[in-house]
Amino acid sequence: MNNSYLAQYGINAVVSGISVNVGKHTVLVQVSVDLSLFFPSVVPEVIVTESSFAEIRAFSRIYSPGC
Repeated sequence: MNNSYLAQYGINAVVSGISVNVGKHTVLVQVSVDLSLFFPSVVPEVIVTESSFAEIRAFSRIYSPGC
């Protein structure tokens, strides 16, 4: 979603869900936005939700101060 475009109309996206899968080392984040302002005469409520996965990766090198 283009949040800067929506923000100029006073429409803000919100995080509507976060799911962590420890076994697969992934995080699913869902963001929703109410777009009713753009379609007032068509439908009373237009909610759009986008989902995206991110993979969690551990550092392969141990940090040691002074190295």
